[in-house]
Amino acid sequence: MEIAILCKQIVQLCHISGELQWEELFKYFVTRIEEGHIEATVREIEYIYGGMGSFNDLILQKNGKMLDTNTELYTLRKALFEVVFQG
Repeated sequence: MEIAILCKQIVQLCHISGELQWEELFKYFVTRIEEGHIEATVREIEYIYGGMGSFNDLILQKNGKMLDTNTELYTLRKALFEVVFQG
């Protein structure tokens, strides 16, 4: 499923930058999708896009410096949004 693939790619980016909370959350999403809980997981993913400190606010950094992978993160975040909300 496309959502799981996107989530796995986001996991990799979060791992590189040390964003452990986001990495673990996206690993959770992958597991839930692979277990067949697709609709519930889609609803959970929808929630991470809103409010302060949301997925939209995530900027990948390492040692206080922005990473070049933010461009890739932006692309993945947009693609995931489109799949989840426009499905």
